[in-house]
Amino acid sequence: MSLWDLTEAYRAFLVRLVPGRADAEVEPEGPPLLERMAMISGVLEQSWYVLFSTLLGTSPPRPEVVVTLLAVLELVRLQRARAQQRELFGDIAIERGSGEGASRDA
Repeated sequence: MSLWDLTEAYRAFLVRLVPGRADAEVEPEGPPLLERMAMISGVLEQSWYVLFSTLLGTSPPRPEVVVTLLAVLELVRLQRARAQQRELFGDIAIERGSGEGASRDA
């Protein structure tokens, strides 16, 4: 999965999330990044994978979507998670990482 694929999936998700409000302003604050990373890591400790849309629930505020995406990208960078998208514009599956950082806390 390339950075372009992730960006396009995120854009498509936002379009589906709030149709007709593409120009809405982003709220200045969202949940802290480290807190969101810890939450995702906790979910992955209980399950081998989780879908990106499941992490957000229904109708999440835009700052929460942004922070969650950044948290997933950081976990992937640290090799504590892997992200996979099976189809174009499909949901992103986040899996446990197999790297050295997979067992450390956020």
